Amino acid sequence: MKKLALICGMALTLGLTACDDFELPNPPGQENPQPEIFEAAGLKLQQASGESTENAVNLTTLSEQGGNVSLAKVTELTDFPSNFDLTFKVEISAQPDFSNSKIIDAEVTDDVVSVTPGVLQGAIRDVITKKPGMLDVYARFAGYAVRGTSVMRLGGEDTYYADYKYSVVPMQPYTIEEAYYLVGSFCDWDLNRAIKFNRSSDLNVYDDPTFSLKIEVDEAQATAGFDWKVVPQSTVTSGNYENGAYGATYNEGSTQNGYLTESPTGDDTNAGVIATAGPYLVTINLEDKTFAVTYAMEFLYCPGTASSFGFKKAQMLSTADYITYSGAAHLNKQWFMTAQPSTNGLTFYQDEEIVEIDKTGTIYSGGLMVPGEEDKPVQMKVNDNGLYWVEANVVKMTYKASLMTTLSLIGNFNDWKADVDLTPSKDFLTWTATDVELTDGNLKIRANHDWTLDFGGTLNNLTFKGADIPVTAGKYDVTVSFAEIPYVMTLTAK
Repeated sequence: MKKLALICGMALTLGLTACDDFELPNPPGQENPQPEIFEAAGLKLQQASGESTENAVNLTTLSEQGGNVSLAKVTELTDFPSNFDLTFKVEISAQPDFSNSKIIDAEVTDDVVSVTPGVLQGAIRDVITKKPGMLDVYARFAGYAVRGTSVMRLGGEDTYYADYKYSVVPMQPYTIEEAYYLVGSFCDWDLNRAIKFNRSSDLNVYDDPTFSLKIEVDEAQATAGFDWKVVPQSTVTSGNYENGAYGATYNEGSTQNGYLTESPTGDDTNAGVIATAGPYLVTINLEDKTFAVTYAMEFLYCPGTASSFGFKKAQMLSTADYITYSGAAHLNKQWFMTAQPSTNGLTFYQDEEIVEIDKTGTIYSGGLMVPGEEDKPVQMKVNDNGLYWVEANVVKMTYKASLMTTLSLIGNFNDWKADVDLTPSKDFLTWTATDVELTDGNLKIRANHDWTLDFGGTLNNLTFKGADIPVTAGKYDVTVSFAEIPYVMTLTAK
C-alpha cells in the first residue's frame, strides 16, 4: 500500500506542533459538479463513486477486472501525526441511521479509500440483502492513525469523516426462482401434476431460500420406492425437464438429508427415494442446494408399561416445526414412540449404540431408530415410575426423558423463593394443592425446585418455558393437569 505523504507534525489535539499549509501530493483535479464534501478535524473526504444510479458501483465488473471499489478520496489532511499511516474503518448499512450495520476495513492508496468487491459484497449480504439488483448502501468513515501496534482514532470514538449513499449492483453468484415443485413416481413424473412447495417466510427468496412441503407416503408407494425430484417454476412452465431439475445425493450414512444435484430428466435417475410409509416434511434450501426429508407427524405417542402398552392412556408429544417434539408423559420401565395411535405404521425404538443416563439417574437420553424387517425392536427404559418431560428430534433421531420428581408453584405470592409443592395423582398426570394463598401478580410451575423445567403461559394453555401466569389475590385450590394437550391449571376460589 502506498502511504500518504505525511509531512506534518503531530496534531495540536495530540499536544504537538501542527503544520498549517499541508497539501496532498498530487491533489485531485476538479470535478463538475462537485460531490458533497464532509469536513471535520483537518480531514476532508469526497465521494469517489456510486453517487447515482448512472454511475452505480458494479461489483461484478470490478471483480472481473481485478479492481477495488473506490469509496472516497482524501482531499485534505491537516494536523495529522507524522510517521503514521492513515487508515479507515467503513460502516456499511441499508439505513441512513446505521441501525443495522457491519464494519469493514478499508485501505488508502494514492489518496483513495477503497475495499475489494468481495469485502463489500460480504457486508451487503450480511446486513442488507442477498437479493440481486441495484440497491442503496450507506457508508460512513472512521479515520485512524496507525504506526505498528499504535492505533489512534481521529476525532474520538463517535467521529465519522463522511456519510455517503452509494448506488451498488452486487454480484449475483446464483439464481433462485420464486417457486419450486416436487415431482416423481407419485405423479408418473408428469410436470402438470407436480406439487408446489410452500414458502417458509415472507422474505424474498434470496434472504430466505428455504421451501417446504408436507407429503403422505402410503404403504404401496413406500414398497415400490417413492422417487422424487425438485423442479423450478421455469421447468413446470416450459414442460421440459431440460430446463432444470434436481435429484438427490445423500450424506454418508443418511437417508434423510443431503445435497440437491442437477439431474434434468423426468425419471428416477439420481432421484431421492422414500422407502418407509408415513407423513414427511421435505425442506429444500436453494442457496446451499441442500435438502432434508423428515417425519412430519402432528404428534408422537408414548405407549409403554405405564399405559399397559395401549394408546388410550398414552401421552402425546407436540411440535411446532415437525422436527422437535416435546411433552409430559407418564413413563415406567419400558416405552417407545409411534407416529400414530397404533403400532401399525411408523414406530421409534432405542438405538442401542447411543444410550446415556446422567449421574442422578433421572435423565435418560439416546438415539432413535426405525427398525427394519430384520431389526429386533428395543424399547427405551427408565428406572422410576413418574412424570417425565420428553423431547425428541426426528431429524437428529435423538430423545431425552427428564424425570419431574416434584412440581411446585412459585411466584410473587412467595417472593419467587419458597416453592409450594403439588401432590401427584397415582398416574402422575394430575397435581394438586389446597388452600394456597395467592397475591396479585404472577406465578409459574417448575419441576424439581429448579428452572431447568418450568411451565407458564396461561391457565388454559400451559407451555414449556412459557411467560409468567397472571393471577388475582385469593385463597385457591390448585389443580394442574398434564392428561391432555393443552395442559391446564385450574384455580378454585375458596
